[in-house]
Amino acid sequence: MPLIARTHIALFALLAGIVFVAAGWMLSDENAMTGKILFDKGGSFGFFSIQNFMWIAFFVGLGELFFRYQHLGNYDQALQQRYLPDDPQILLTPEDMPPLYRNMAGRQGELENIIRNLVMRFQAGHSVEQTHEMLNSQLDLWQYRLDIDYSMIRYLSWLIPTLGFLGTVVGIAIALHGATGGGDEADLLKSMTEDLGVAFYTTMLALIMSAIIVFIMHIVQGREERAISRSGQYCLDNLITRLYLMPSNQNH
Repeated sequence: MPLIARTHIALFALLAGIVFVAAGWMLSDENAMTGKILFDKGGSFGFFSIQNFMWIAFFVGLGELFFRYQHLGNYDQALQQRYLPDDPQILLTPEDMPPLYRNMAGRQGELENIIRNLVMRFQAGHSVEQTHEMLNSQLDLWQYRLDIDYSMIRYLSWLIPTLGFLGTVVGIAIALHGATGGGDEADLLKSMTEDLGVAFYTTMLALIMSAIIVFIMHIVQGREERAISRSGQYCLDNLITRLYLMPSNQNH
């Protein structure tokens, strides 16, 4: 399955977030509570409200998660290719490595790279132990790269509630500043209560967005980590445990 480029997904997610905010801004009523809670319509910042920036960050986070989700199909597809012989009676010797390497030549993917490196390691060193150590190193590197790939999503899951707390602080400050103006005391109290309500709803909205991002992230990341485990087990069962050295090739 061809992967859509990360930059393309990010641009599409950014555009989708802007369109969603613009549509919600135009269709919502500034006097309705939903418009104030979701988009802070009628607030001091106009269209450039903190809620709107939260929505855009939320859509960018969903785009990042979709980019990671694409890899799951490729991992499953790679395991179904049966690059390695699955007959438990087959033993692999150094003479079997060149055909395996030629079969993997030109193939792209994490599993394909691991098999290619293991084949080269065993062909060069004729050591089952060194090949097994390389498998562990390759899996560790894959896990490390995966952790780096999720850094942006983790940042967005932190940024969204941070914006929510910032919106609450700004909303409280605006509400208190408005309470110092002149006018009827009952009207001032009503206005301040509404402003404070919107301010606190900003944090609630941010926490809901962040919870959704983190929930989906744990599902997708968990499936990717299981793919690493399955790939490692596949290489262990069908390559490492079947490597065999003829007595004349064994190191003394």
